[in-house]
Amino acid sequence: MLYVRSRWPTLRHGLGHDLGRFKQPPDHLGEPECEIWDDVIRDFKGSRASYFVLLSGLEAHMRARQARETIDDEGMTIIGRDGQPKAHPLCTVERDARRAFQQTFRSLGIKL
Repeated sequence: MLYVRSRWPTLRHGLGHDLGRFKQPPDHLGEPECEIWDDVIRDFKGSRASYFVLLSGLEAHMRARQARETIDDEGMTIIGRDGQPKAHPLCTVERDARRAFQQTFRSLGIKL
């Protein structure tokens, strides 16, 4: 069923019999994200589309975590073309991915 509140349509499905496949975390998520998936899914009741929004948020979390791990290994600064230190480019990736994770969970009504 398609429900339109504004000009952007939203899928409105209850939990159906075919949503059982969402109980297991996707294979490409890292271990910390799988743990979050399991914690959230335990009490999560949402539409089919909301599971994909949740997945998108956890992918952003994984991207932020991977960026943080690389920054921890390489340092917060790198030497630029002009020989001067500058912020590591992954600092921006981490910030943006963390913000996407938080906004996604906020949109699903999940408290962090």
